[in-house]
Amino acid sequence: MKRYLPALVLLLLLAWLPLACDKDKEPEVWLWSYQDSLDVMELLEPEQDFLSSKGHLPDEVVAVALLEDIQEAIRQDTSSVRYLVSEFSFSISDSSYGFKFDLGIDTTITTYVVDTLKGSIELKVDSLFERGSDSALAADTTVLKMLRYSSRGDVFFDSLGGDAAWRTLKYSGGITGSTPEVATAPSFDSLILAYPAGGLTVISSAEEGAYGMRGLFETNDLIHVSPGESVSVEDVFVSGNNTLLIYLADDKGNWSPYESGAGVAFTSKGKSRLYIIGIRLAGFVYPSDEWSSVIWGIPVIVD
Repeated sequence: MKRYLPALVLLLLLAWLPLACDKDKEPEVWLWSYQDSLDVMELLEPEQDFLSSKGHLPDEVVAVALLEDIQEAIRQDTSSVRYLVSEFSFSISDSSYGFKFDLGIDTTITTYVVDTLKGSIELKVDSLFERGSDSALAADTTVLKMLRYSSRGDVFFDSLGGDAAWRTLKYSGGITGSTPEVATAPSFDSLILAYPAGGLTVISSAEEGAYGMRGLFETNDLIHVSPGESVSVEDVFVSGNNTLLIYLADDKGNWSPYESGAGVAFTSKGKSRLYIIGIRLAGFVYPSDEWSSVIWGIPVIVD
């Protein structure tokens, strides 16, 4: 038996060696594939109405109602021609809806859903102030502004790798959009919302423990209401010294002027959004080529 012992030990070492090598072997690197792209896009496509903000621009004419103190400030600024606009409407000539994938270090991916729109806005002018004058002249004309709009919302997906199916796990705190571009567009600092189940302060950035437009949240962490219940906007805080005309838009694309405590009722079950739009007053009042605005689309789940 002793003469066979060295051979037996050698066989045991040879059997153990692959196991030891496997133990120290680096984990297999996950590689994004063409099929992964197709699988994620298959999850995104049915939610285009929810992820795109295109459908929430108004199809009808939107009325403008300027507060008396704003009208007085316009009257006293005699440095330029000033228009007094009573209504406006959109006309979209080109649009693009697409995805950009941001791969994680593991089997996760964040998809940026991007909308870009081009077109024009027609402003109906009822009266105007000439340069150097504080007296309004009656007018019946229209002014065209160029529209260049882009928006982004994020969706977070996870997979266990291999043959496991991709799953939609999180959505960004909102869709953020601006015209003509982020660097020159007005912006919101924060919003205070109220709804039957509670309240929510919404900020622009992604911060731990806060609800931010750039944060990622599971569906359970989003606003939930029952059919017929409303989400109201208690207050809007604007960045900088911009004066904005603020509107609320419902899930049907109907715009209404904002005042503190105004809300939108949601009737259709499923994922929807509350849109808050801020339009730079100067874009209404002074001659310029482009429209300037900001839009936040807050997700609302109707159970």
